[in-house]
Amino acid sequence: MPDDIEKNSEFVDFWNDVLVPKFIAYKHVLVDGLTRHSEAIFPNLTVGPGDKVLDVGCGFGDTANKFARIVGSEGHVVGLDCCDAFMEYGIREAKEEGLGNVEFINGDALIYPFEPEYDFVFSRFGTMFFSNPVAAFKNMRRALKPGGKMTHIVWRTQSDNPWLSMAKDVVLKFLPPPPAKMA
Repeated sequence: MPDDIEKNSEFVDFWNDVLVPKFIAYKHVLVDGLTRHSEAIFPNLTVGPGDKVLDVGCGFGDTANKFARIVGSEGHVVGLDCCDAFMEYGIREAKEEGLGNVEFINGDALIYPFEPEYDFVFSRFGTMFFSNPVAAFKNMRRALKPGGKMTHIVWRTQSDNPWLSMAKDVVLKFLPPPPAKMA
């Protein structure tokens, strides 16, 4: 496990140092685009008033705040992300809306010391960024109460999502492929 933690620290550092500024610059595109996916799935989720929800990789906090509205004052939501700069947006939105049943925690799903207290664990396009997905899923499973549910929205294969490789395909029509990676 120490190797995973060390790799994870570099991974989290990369997010905070390199990716956060880029994601913030395009927040409007990311949140607007990704919200379409979560809005399509939310009506089918088994979350209701009084539930305790964990939103992993909550990013800008929009889904955590939506869950807070769903679970109501009797429920509680924890948005977990490794990037404070993202969560500041969710914290601000929660304060503006008077949502006192949501909190945002800086943490990593791979190593966070979860207790089995959640009715529902959710992630919208967060799991694809885990440095060790198997270990992270096992750890998130520990966060669920007996009978709890977990739902993650993730991209499928490139053939199911051709737009993911479309730019590369266009470039390869005009430029040679990059050299093979060195071992």
